[in-house]
Amino acid sequence: MAAAFFSLTIAPPPFANAEERKRGPDRPQDGFSACGRVCDAVAVLHDLESAPGLGATRAGEDDPFRCRGCGEALAPRSARMDLSPDTFVSPEGLVFALVGVRIAPGCTTVGTPTRYWTWFPGCAWQAALCRGCGVQVGWSYTGASTFAGLIRDRVE
Repeated sequence: MAAAFFSLTIAPPPFANAEERKRGPDRPQDGFSACGRVCDAVAVLHDLESAPGLGATRAGEDDPFRCRGCGEALAPRSARMDLSPDTFVSPEGLVFALVGVRIAPGCTTVGTPTRYWTWFPGCAWQAALCRGCGVQVGWSYTGASTFAGLIRDRVE
C-alpha cells in the first residue's frame, strides 16, 4: 500500500471587487473585515476575560509571545501550557517545535478543522496565522481540548 501525503495550501481570501484586489484584503478582526463582510474561513482565537488588551500587556506580566516577522502580540505568556512532547513531524517530514498556549488572541485560523495527521488525539486542527502579517505561526486545536501550538522558530 502506497503512503498518502497531504499538503496544506493556504489560499488568500477571495476579493469582493477590483478595488480590493488592487489594495489587498482587509485584515479580519473578530471574524469581520473592515467593510463589514463576515470572513467565514477565519475564526479568532480570542478570550476577552483572559487576555484583554493583549497589545499592551497587563501590569506585572511578561511581554507576550510575538510574531518574529512583524512583532504582533500573539498570546500572553501567562497562557503558556505544557505540551509533552513538544516536537512534531508533518506528513512532509518537516519538524516543528511548538509552544503551547491556552489562548492566542493575536492569531486567526483558516481552513476547515481536520483530524488528519493530528498530533493531539481527539483534537482537530486549523492553521493559525498572525493577525498582523498573515504568516502561519502555528495551529489551533479544538475538540478534547482547545489550545494553540505556536511554532517556536516563528515567535519570540
